[in-house]
Amino acid sequence: MKGTSANALSPTSRAGAAAPRSAPATTRGANASFETALACANDVGLLAEEVDSATGEALGNYPQAFSHIGLINAARAIHRAENARPDGPASHP
Repeated sequence: MKGTSANALSPTSRAGAAAPRSAPATTRGANASFETALACANDVGLLAEEVDSATGEALGNYPQAFSHIGLINAARAIHRAENARPDGPASHP
């Protein structure tokens, strides 16, 4: 298949942005992948089902709710990981 699922994007494909230096080492890669996926959104923030990894062209169903839900869930997971306390998860959602 020509396209690449948003889950399979490499952290250096389009965005190339690294995680902030203050991010814990365990979330730097997650932040980089998140930024790459976020860069695949169009000018109004909509995501397609797939993205051509060579050209960045949006492929498949558009807009794709499942891509948006995945991005939101990833943001929440990264936030929780970055704010986790050593003695357990952070108290906020």
